[in-house]
Amino acid sequence: MKLAEKTVGEVKERVDGAKGVVENAKIPATDAPNNLERLFEDRVASALKQLGVPTRDDLQGIAQRLEELSSLLQTLTAERQTCGFSAPSAERDDLKQINGIGPILEGKLNAAGIWSYRQLAVLTDAEISHLESGMIKSSGRIRRDDWVGQAKDLYSRKQAKPL
Repeated sequence: MKLAEKTVGEVKERVDGAKGVVENAKIPATDAPNNLERLFEDRVASALKQLGVPTRDDLQGIAQRLEELSSLLQTLTAERQTCGFSAPSAERDDLKQINGIGPILEGKLNAAGIWSYRQLAVLTDAEISHLESGMIKSSGRIRRDDWVGQAKDLYSRKQAKPL
């Protein structure tokens, strides 16, 4: 009887050991499809990248950048309207007649919506600061060369009346 109990105990131990081996084998077997899927996705992504085909992440990055640029454009448009700058009108003066403004600065002023002596003559301090920091990138130039005063004089001569 003791021999039978001992043998039964050994058999139970072996069965439990076999169960452990089977359970340990199940885990990698269930992960194998996931690993194969990840491997396949990585290889496809690599092949598409070599062909120059944008990935989903690339397209999402582009879409995000477009949203950022659109938002920036709306902000700039709102700032431009707030500063009172407008599209070119029939009143278009040769801003190069003002000392300190050459063709490049005239182009930058035009891009900022300033086309006439009158527009320069009525610039506020806030508008001057905005232009100098953002558009023409020339700190102090407008005040130093007295563009506002020169523009007032040129406008007055052109209209034959003071501003």
